[in-house]
Amino acid sequence: MPPKLTACCAHDHDCDAADCGPAYSLHKHIDLSHVRCLNEELAGSCQAVFDGAVKLRAICVIGGGAGSSPSQLKVYTNRDNLDFEAVGALPAVQEWDLQAENPGGVLEYPTQ
Repeated sequence: MPPKLTACCAHDHDCDAADCGPAYSLHKHIDLSHVRCLNEELAGSCQAVFDGAVKLRAICVIGGGAGSSPSQLKVYTNRDNLDFEAVGALPAVQEWDLQAENPGGVLEYPTQ
């Protein structure tokens, strides 16, 4: 079944009671020295994504046109030893089948 393509909480609880509201920030839990990204153009540049308050409730993937957008996204957390060979053998924490090219950034995929 395709994911619900809206910015929303993707888990089974009352978000107000669980402190998922706008005042809650995950930034204090992010260890920037361990943030890694495969395929980044400039080594270490992905860390700049977390220079502000971050609330990961959904992920938006903006890809290129003419069929060059990715069709799948996989997330691996808390791993220092990732490369393309390693991720082929590891289960992802979460996976999404991306629905279409998203040049305007209007499709969002809820996180767990």
